[in-house]
Amino acid sequence: MRPRDCNSGDNWAGNERVAVMTTIETRRKLKPIDVHVGARVKSRRMQMGLSQTKLANKLGITFQQVQKYEKGVNRIGASRIH
Repeated sequence: MRPRDCNSGDNWAGNERVAVMTTIETRRKLKPIDVHVGARVKSRRMQMGLSQTKLANKLGITFQQVQKYEKGVNRIGASRIH
């Protein structure tokens, strides 16, 4: 069997690359500072009685992004905090 060509119109090779990248990204080690900041955001959000959706609307982002911030998966930029 010959190797598949990325330019042959067969999406198999392209999909395989995407799957590998997704696997590598999900294995990224969370940084303790991102987890700590996310926990503080979640704590403050809950103190204020806001849902993730309400906070997201106030910030102009999606609730999924709020989830990622709170879990420490994505880093919160200083400009967004200030």
